[in-house]
Amino acid sequence: MTEKKSLLVLNQEIRSDLLFCRDCAESQCGTGLAKDFNRLLDKNEGLNNALIEQVYSQPKLSIPKKIAEELLDEDRVKHTSYELMFYNNGDWSGNLQNWMENTDKWWFIVDVYLAGKALGIELVKVIDG
Repeated sequence: MTEKKSLLVLNQEIRSDLLFCRDCAESQCGTGLAKDFNRLLDKNEGLNNALIEQVYSQPKLSIPKKIAEELLDEDRVKHTSYELMFYNNGDWSGNLQNWMENTDKWWFIVDVYLAGKALGIELVKVIDG
């Protein structure tokens, strides 16, 4: 579990404890102390939302379907980003060349895509386009 996910779990446990304490305070002391717990719960909720946004809004990598198919074309050598950068012998299409020229950090996307294929997991989403 990542550090941020651990913090998210801890924050949710704190929320549960605060709810319990607020309910006890309400039943024992009236609404005055319960209002203080409600303020703490509001702050906890803000922190929880910020953590959720950080944990689950990681950037997603994507690659056009035509490019992905070309990278895995069995009739050609499977190209790593290194091969695409340094050994341009004309084996790949103009589509691939244009994509490389117009995509920031394309070499990382290629390597992560090929690594995911080798591992049998989807690390880069293949999109139409």
